[in-house]
Amino acid sequence: MSSKTKSIILVCKIIFGLCALNFAAFWVGALLLGGDALNGGIRDGRYLLMSHGAYTEVTREVFEYSRLHAHGIYVTHPLAFAAVAIVMYLQHRALPKP
Repeated sequence: MSSKTKSIILVCKIIFGLCALNFAAFWVGALLLGGDALNGGIRDGRYLLMSHGAYTEVTREVFEYSRLHAHGIYVTHPLAFAAVAIVMYLQHRALPKP
């Protein structure tokens, strides 16, 4: 395996780790805040997070944070899957041929 391939694999592993940390931060945040903005909404000027059917009223700032972080998951999840696919491909390609 070339040093370039090893570098690509390392970068992909770092990307995957950062994506996993981002998801963990989102999950813990939703747990502590009482839900997320994508499941909640704005009703009568009130900012609501929702988890498992239960609403939690929060400030506009907290709601916007939750909304932006949730949208970020739509980017980091596919990125994590792509990183894993690249590593699997490169490792498979490096296997000795029978």
